[in-house]
Amino acid sequence: MSLGLKKRVTQLEDAISLMSLLASDLKYTMSPMQDVMSRLCPLSGTLPFVKACANQCKMGVAFPNAWRKALAETPTSMDDEDLRILYHLGSVLGAVDLDGALSEIDYAQFVLKERHKEAKARQKQLGGLYQTLGVLAGVAFVIVVF
Repeated sequence: MSLGLKKRVTQLEDAISLMSLLASDLKYTMSPMQDVMSRLCPLSGTLPFVKACANQCKMGVAFPNAWRKALAETPTSMDDEDLRILYHLGSVLGAVDLDGALSEIDYAQFVLKERHKEAKARQKQLGGLYQTLGVLAGVAFVIVVF
């Protein structure tokens, strides 16, 4: 469970970075979302749904559907609220003008930063507890078996 908390923090950090990369790419290239996703694949870090989305787009799936499908089918340590933010972002990108897209990305980044702060605090608070409980459970198991 401690590892799950750490993975969530890392994935939220990568999602926040992805928002910055996404905004920069859109702002300076004004490319279709399919092309943006292809360029961001190598930079996506611990977010395998980006590569899955790019692959779906290459197969001809429209970006919003590819994004939604990639998020749904790719395992992640993020919780439902984190994913809800990403689902919403995918539903508007490509459907609004550049200013609207940049505004949505800024908002998603802001909310993800808040979620990251909460996740980091939760990791700090519960991470050590879960590790200690794991060790104690192991010791109890050894005592019971022998």
